[in-house]
Amino acid sequence: MAGTTGTQETMDAQARVHEYFRAWTSGNIPGALALMTDDVTVNAPNGEYHGEAGYRDFLEGFLRLLDAVEESTILVDGDTAIIWYRYRTRIPGLAPQLAAERITLRQGRIAIIDYLFDQVPFAQAFGSATGADLHEAVNRGQARG
Repeated sequence: MAGTTGTQETMDAQARVHEYFRAWTSGNIPGALALMTDDVTVNAPNGEYHGEAGYRDFLEGFLRLLDAVEESTILVDGDTAIIWYRYRTRIPGLAPQLAAERITLRQGRIAIIDYLFDQVPFAQAFGSATGADLHEAVNRGQARG
């Protein structure tokens, strides 16, 4: 990451990334989308998603599972941010999980989100050996209980 910590640009980026994280973790998808470019790209272990429709598709399924974010750390430097967080889901018996997002901003708006999370526990909860059909299973809400 570029060494611009402390500049007005970084302070603005910090505010934007914190606002984005608060928005989506509270279920405010329109609030999160308002901080993104129209052509936002989401790269996740279970697929690549593009634009507003893609972001909604990715996040709506996850929000149905999310119970709470227990802790988080947000680091911003220039036009790059890293968010690390621990969260609980509504899936019975699933231990708290870890996730990370690497965010790239373009002209002050979120342009790329690279998610990192372990999809194996979710695949197991939804009865998938490979996790290849995880996105569809999450959206159908068919977790094993």
